[in-house]
Amino acid sequence: MGIFTDLMNKIFRSSSGAAPQTEGAPSAPAAPSGAPGHSGGVSAATAPPVAAVDVAAILDRMASESSQKLDWKHSIVDLMKLVGMDSSVMRKLAENGGTVPQDLLSR
Repeated sequence: MGIFTDLMNKIFRSSSGAAPQTEGAPSAPAAPSGAPGHSGGVSAATAPPVAAVDVAAILDRMASESSQKLDWKHSIVDLMKLVGMDSSVMRKLAENGGTVPQDLLSR
């Protein structure tokens, strides 16, 4: 699982205790057989839209409940700590040859 997907899942699960629900919406009608990009009248189904989630409100609530003072709006490390992800990304970058300012390694 990618870092973005992991982050998104942790935020959305926190919003309702489960993965985000999708709103019921009818799927798009099939394209006519002569439509460009479609052969034989077969079209790919479109996914229904995802319910809106107020990410800032969720993260603000999580930050207010945290025992640490985390500045998730300005620090990816603090954001990762807030949602319970491994926040040693900067350290791993430095260990693998990246030049990382010392103040970012001390967080």
